[in-house]
Amino acid sequence: MFFRKGKKGPDVASISADIALRTAGIVHLTHNDFDAVGADAVHRIRFRKEGIHTIFSSIGKFPMYLEIISQIAGNGDTLSISDLSYRRGVEQHLRKIKQRGWKIEWRDHHRWNEDEISLIRKIVDHLHIDTGRCACGICTADLAPDDVIAEEIALVVCDYDLWKHKDPRSAVLGLVLQRHKNRDHVRDMLMIGVFDDGKIRSEYQDIMREMQKAMNHTRRSASILGTKYRVLVS
Repeated sequence: MFFRKGKKGPDVASISADIALRTAGIVHLTHNDFDAVGADAVHRIRFRKEGIHTIFSSIGKFPMYLEIISQIAGNGDTLSISDLSYRRGVEQHLRKIKQRGWKIEWRDHHRWNEDEISLIRKIVDHLHIDTGRCACGICTADLAPDDVIAEEIALVVCDYDLWKHKDPRSAVLGLVLQRHKNRDHVRDMLMIGVFDDGKIRSEYQDIMREMQKAMNHTRRSASILGTKYRVLVS
């Protein structure tokens, strides 16, 4: 298995306790891919003093995390949402979150309709939707527009997330981050402007070896049909 994804579901009690006992002033709720990791690095560059508590979420679990946060006092802290699009019904959680004393900022690059934008804009403190950039790029423009490292992170991430594929670093990092265990390490390296190190190379090479092994196995167990057009059937 190339990416070794865990199957265990989230520990709601533990997540709730971590948020409630946070010492950081910013809770960053984001997706779980390369774009999200880049966005988290940019948040940590911008809010070094305030501190960041990060929650990486699948699209499906996004409303669940909002519900958890809606039950926890904000005390004037900020919930920053990035790289997650509108889901029907999330406004009810957002209203409760505001009532609990949170500030809410939301940055996303997916497509929203005008009704969704109008609805959420009435609730949150800041909403930035831009389909022309990756979420990391939006976060950089808003939070760290003059930071050289943040700008470089956004360039590499957007190269991958927007399917430009002009920067070879993005392909390596994008593949390495398919293994979620690598998120924290890659993020911490990005924060200091490092896009390649021994651990990243080792993970990339290991994934490539596993992919090649699987392809070789498929070829050995496959049948080739046809004469003019060759079809591989496994």
